Amino acid sequence: MDLDKSALTSLLELAENKKLSSEEINGLMDGLIDKKNMPDIKQHISEWYTHSQNKKNIIAQKLPMLSETQQEICRLILENHSTGNIAKTLGKSPSNITCQRSKIRAKLHLKKEEDLKTVLQERIQKRI
Repeated sequence: MDLDKSALTSLLELAENKKLSSEEINGLMDGLIDKKNMPDIKQHISEWYTHSQNKKNIIAQKLPMLSETQQEICRLILENHSTGNIAKTLGKSPSNITCQRSKIRAKLHLKKEEDLKTVLQERIQKRI
């Protein structure tokens, strides 16, 4: 079986969220990757990792008042994940994510009518 770029990215995001070691990630990918594609896959992994770290750093820089978990929830919101999907990804209950979203809104001083994702997009794109 061979993974396409989207499936590989999803696998890497899941591995990162579950805090898997590189050995565990290699074990997961061992049976899923066609060895002839390994150089391309290594390049994609490197690009993905750099992009992922950049996103996390930008969110941490722009929203320092949020906890690391809240920053991760914001990253997933910005990537169009649903509350249920965020809960699964982070290994938390949907009600926990809903509660965290409320805390994020409070820390960002949002009004009821303001859309969290829209505000996050605006703040992340805004220059410091």
